[in-house]
Amino acid sequence: MEKHRNRSRRSVTGRSESAVVQMILGVFELFASPGRALIEVFIRKNFGERYFRLSTVIGTFLFFAMLPFWSYILLGFFSLVSPLPGSMRGELDAVYAQENIWMKFLGLYIYLVFFLWKGIQHYKAMKDRPSALEVPRFSYYSGNKLPFFWNLEIGGRKGDPRIIECWLEPAPFFIGGIVLTLIGQALGPVLVFSSIVYSVSYYVAYRESDNNIMDMIDLKIINEELENTFLYDKDEQETRGYRFLGRKPNDPEMRKALFDMMTEEEEDAPLVL
Repeated sequence: MEKHRNRSRRSVTGRSESAVVQMILGVFELFASPGRALIEVFIRKNFGERYFRLSTVIGTFLFFAMLPFWSYILLGFFSLVSPLPGSMRGELDAVYAQENIWMKFLGLYIYLVFFLWKGIQHYKAMKDRPSALEVPRFSYYSGNKLPFFWNLEIGGRKGDPRIIECWLEPAPFFIGGIVLTLIGQALGPVLVFSSIVYSVSYYVAYRESDNNIMDMIDLKIINEELENTFLYDKDEQETRGYRFLGRKPNDPEMRKALFDMMTEEEEDAPLVL
C-alpha cells in the first residue's frame, strides 16, 4: 500500500465535461446491461460468473417481449395526460387491431426465443465448471471473443480488443438492424439500438480506463515536478506542462516550509474488509 501521497494534487483541476454529454452517456450506461446481453450471448462464451446473470437474460427477454404492449400503454398514458382527438385514438386502436401488425414483431419474438435459449445454455455451462472461489479467475470476465475478430486487421492493427469491442462486434447487428428496419420488422430498431448501446458502453469503459491511467501519470509528474515549479519557478516547458496554481510566498524559507508540508507523509486509513 502506498504510504503517502502528494497533497498538491488537490490543487489540480481537470476540464469538466459537458453536462449534456454526461447525461447522454449516462442514458447509454443505463441500458448497457440489456443492450450488451442481446448481442453477447450470440458472440461470446465462458463468461465470468459475476458478469453473466441469468436474471439479466430473463429480464431483458421479458422487457423486449412486452415492447408492443409498452408502446400501446405509453400511447394510452399520453392520451390521458393530453387527450387525443377521438378520430386519432380510433385510428391507433385500429392499427393495433390489425392482424398484420403482429407480423412486424414476428422476427423480434423469434430472436428473443433464441436469445433466451442461448442465455440458458451459457448459464448451464457456468454451473458445470468450478466456481471462481474454487478455481481463482476473474469473476467479471466478459467472455471469449470470436477468433474471427482477432484475425481481422484494421488500420495496421490486428486483434485490437478496443476496435473489436467498440466497432467490430456490434457492426453486424447494426447492419442487420438497418436492413430489418427497412423491411418493416420491429427487430430492426431493437438491434440498431442494442448495437449502438453496445459500442458506446465499451467506449465509455475504455475512456474511463484511459482517464484513470492519465490521472496516475499526472500525479507522478506532480510529485516529480512540484519542487521545480513551487520552489524555483521553473517554466512549464521545463516541468512537462505542470504549473502550480496560485500565489507563492516571496520568502524562500517560507516556500521551503510550505513545500515540506505539502510533501509530508500521510498515513493512509486502514482498509476495512
